[in-house]
Amino acid sequence: MATFMYSGFTKSVPREIEESAAIDGYGKLRAFWMIIFPLLLPATGTLIMLNVYGIWNDLFGPLLYLKDPAKMTLMAQVVQFKANTQSIDYGPIFALCVMATLPLIVLFFFTQKYMMKGLVAGAVKG
Repeated sequence: MATFMYSGFTKSVPREIEESAAIDGYGKLRAFWMIIFPLLLPATGTLIMLNVYGIWNDLFGPLLYLKDPAKMTLMAQVVQFKANTQSIDYGPIFALCVMATLPLIVLFFFTQKYMMKGLVAGAVKG
């Protein structure tokens, strides 16, 4: 997915920017790091956010590999919390689910503009 997003994003960068960097004396590597890569920040931010969501919501990996409850991720602890009780009390379970998703919701509100910009800009055919 990163390859497709970066290729779509780099196609939207005008060739004249690279040519002006070459005229200013920048080599290819320096032009990439100083000029092109900062233009790719929305795509980079979008990929980081998508990876953070995937890692945060990972459930089966920690349930399979981690046996110590102190080392389990938050989502695995939510499942263990429900599995270790005999009766189902939905109040604490829902409160724990809200607390588990609250950091992702806050992170999304702060990065929503950049994430949407990164998803849309790489999808334009040109």
